[in-house]
Amino acid sequence: MVTKRKESSKRADLLLRALDCINSGLYEDQDDYMLFGWSSIYDKIDDLTDRDAIRNSDRQSLQELVSDLKTQAGREAAVQRTSLSKPNQPKKIRGIRSLSGEGLRSVVEYATRPQSGELSRHGEKKVLDDLDAFYARKVLSTLPRIVARAARLDEMGLKGVPADVQWYFEEAHQCYLHGFQVACAVLCRAILASALENVCDQKGTIKKSVEPGESYFKALVEKARGDGLLTDDRPEWAIKIRDAGNDAIHNFPLFKQRWSTKRDEILLNTRKVLLDLYSRMK
Repeated sequence: MVTKRKESSKRADLLLRALDCINSGLYEDQDDYMLFGWSSIYDKIDDLTDRDAIRNSDRQSLQELVSDLKTQAGREAAVQRTSLSKPNQPKKIRGIRSLSGEGLRSVVEYATRPQSGELSRHGEKKVLDDLDAFYARKVLSTLPRIVARAARLDEMGLKGVPADVQWYFEEAHQCYLHGFQVACAVLCRAILASALENVCDQKGTIKKSVEPGESYFKALVEKARGDGLLTDDRPEWAIKIRDAGNDAIHNFPLFKQRWSTKRDEILLNTRKVLLDLYSRMK
């Protein structure tokens, strides 16, 4: 496993700065160039030659303020559509305290001006623009964590893995990278359930022999242990991953209590069990 790295992304940092300009309407998109921080190249030239132009610090604070206000509007619109709870208040709105009086007077003008391609500040166009602003920041803000988590993973060079296990594997990793812990645990259980059955019980013999009330999953793990496919702590971790997936589906409070700090362990040990199963498979 790769040593943990600081969560950072050069591209995310640059794109977040550009996003503030887009949200505040201070950008120009031409065929052969893009300009961020000014509405047009002519505004930039005017600012460079005008001593009374708004200070750079005020300009940046204004961009951040309007961007955060638009993002908050998008967050509220998103919660209304995708959540059963009320939207959380933002921890802070950037730019308010650092703006001078001149910059604050400009806020109303910039906050109410029509955005590029926006026909109205109200109605469907505004909602779409607000949602776009919110989800763009959300994706860019999580990008450093996604990069860091992906960098912790070793390459997996397995052959002969059936399509359902491949699908579960890729879906679980997308959940892991984006921080969807409950879904990741459920899919890790699905990975091992499908893989164990594929490797250890292709003819269904073990499934037929399991008595009512007994665990087919546990019987498959014992078969893999007996055949030397799973050694060391792999059988124990296979059972833990089963339990984590069951708790995620049937007992969320218990899942939070037992597994909320073991997201990495669940995924990484799923990978280890899978690697042993298919690399030792006869």
